[in-house]
Amino acid sequence: PSPPPSPPPSPPPPSPPPPSVSAFNCTTHPNPMQVVKQAGFYKLVELDIPTGVYSDVHTVQLDTAVDAGGAHPSYANAFAINPTDDIAYGKFTDGNTQDFFCRFAADQIAEPMECLCALSAAGKGGATGSGELNSATIVNDIYYVGMGTKNLRTIPSVSTCFANTSCFAPGVPSPFTQCPGAWIFGNRADGFGGSLDIALDTIDFDVSALDLNIASLTAQFGWNELDYSTNSRYLRNNLYTYDSATDSVSTFRPCCGNGNMYLDINPYTFGGTTYLIGLATEDGNALIVKLSPSGTSVDGYAYARSRFEWYGANYKANASNDNSRGFKGFGAAFQYGDDMYYAANGGAGGFQM
Repeated sequence: PSPPPSPPPSPPPPSPPPPSVSAFNCTTHPNPMQVVKQAGFYKLVELDIPTGVYSDVHTVQLDTAVDAGGAHPSYANAFAINPTDDIAYGKFTDGNTQDFFCRFAADQIAEPMECLCALSAAGKGGATGSGELNSATIVNDIYYVGMGTKNLRTIPSVSTCFANTSCFAPGVPSPFTQCPGAWIFGNRADGFGGSLDIALDTIDFDVSALDLNIASLTAQFGWNELDYSTNSRYLRNNLYTYDSATDSVSTFRPCCGNGNMYLDINPYTFGGTTYLIGLATEDGNALIVKLSPSGTSVDGYAYARSRFEWYGANYKANASNDNSRGFKGFGAAFQYGDDMYYAANGGAGGFQM
């Protein structure tokens, strides 16, 4: 008789799941961190403050559950480290222009990125400029994100929500499930429905009683815009209404309809109340959004004019021209220690508030 057939080979043991992203390793990387785009790729970089030198930590790769090839994101923005769990979070966009809320570590090989939920439907995110979700922070375990802070939505209980299916109705946490939370300040037509609703009103404040003129504006901003017409900022687009015949300023419009956006925000707590503070792109005025005690709604907002000390810093308007102190926008907002910082996109450096 023939010998009995050999049993089929045992299947290989299943691959262990990738390790979950843990607290950001601030012992190994104690310096300020930033995600920047260089030569078409997003990189996590670390700044050595005494020397001003950046060093690469890693090149960002998407969660393989979002893209099986671990592709580089099309867009990346709106980052923050959550003080509750010390994990870094942000918005990353895949090749289908879908926005995801993800967490990431300093070592992407040992701890690959985890995308937790979708901030937009496929094809409805990743728009740059005024349509992109680009300003964000995390405070009291709530993630706040918006389009130039002209609107805001939340993701609550960031440190625990993605292990708790009660946060998601219906469904369970997955990269393609709509993120929990709600719009608390305006809305966004892109993504998961709702009409576009900019929460900030266009207001022209009467400042004639302040007796502002070009000399006082020059002292406020640190440069005279009339000397650099090709790099105008604070007199352009109805920010300050200036009458050269009388050398007087009549109105101040912090927002909107004049190019001003607040591209990132820092949280600030005073008297038990939390505020979100951003600097405007055209004139650097401060938007101050007051959160409710629960943090799940907005109680109001205000503006404050800003005064700047440049300490001699300039930026080159082009390769042969170094004659303007125009802003070119403020981008990333940072907290380092107890202080707030805002990066000038023109290359002048970081401003401490």
